[in-house]
Amino acid sequence: MANYFLFLDELKANDIYTNFCMGGIFVEEQHYRKTVVPKMNAHKNSILGNTGKVLHENELYDLLSKYKDNKKIQKEKAIYDAIRDIIINCDVYTMCVGITKDSLNSHYPSGSTEYNKYRLYNVALQIIMENYVHFLDENNSYGCVFYESRNIQADYELQKQYELIKEHGTLYLSPEIMGKRLMSISFPLKIDNNTGLQIADFILNPMARKFDNMEQRENSLHNAIITKAYDGGISENMRYGIKKIL
Repeated sequence: MANYFLFLDELKANDIYTNFCMGGIFVEEQHYRKTVVPKMNAHKNSILGNTGKVLHENELYDLLSKYKDNKKIQKEKAIYDAIRDIIINCDVYTMCVGITKDSLNSHYPSGSTEYNKYRLYNVALQIIMENYVHFLDENNSYGCVFYESRNIQADYELQKQYELIKEHGTLYLSPEIMGKRLMSISFPLKIDNNTGLQIADFILNPMARKFDNMEQRENSLHNAIITKAYDGGISENMRYGIKKIL
């Protein structure tokens, strides 16, 4: 029986995107340790000259600021090509959920102020966990979750929701299955230079653009993400891997 790692991050609705997105990748533990991490480090060495730089899509401008215009463009393209190479050529699966914040609030009562503060996270996490455990159960495997840390309170609230999902199950999966297949959730910091979380970060912008029917950016990873989205074993990647609600 194999163990899997799911790496997750989020992108909040903002002036550009109307959807809250939660997503990332999952990968078998040994494949991650022996193939994905070394491949990422090799790409970093080739592009940036070291493995210590943390890749974050919205911070690429600052990361590459020391390079002149043409060189900066080349480096940026190389980073996207590196992430694309890992997604396409490694045994990873992609996942992402999009929720239109205004639609959620208008269609369903928000409840208490405290619950509403984390509601988008709670709803998205339940859908992600349901489909992740679908994979784990189909493959007689176990999984844990890594979610990039935000702050102590936010991490604690997400951990509570994770434990509730394990304890009570979801609409489609029983508590027995959820509790059996899901192990721990942890919250690495960005400075921890976690390879899986860095790849997860690059999943969100292309999917946010897709959910809003926007044109993709240059160097977009959209096609790679869709190609490697978990399909439930029945070629339904827009149900099990990529899911837009409301």
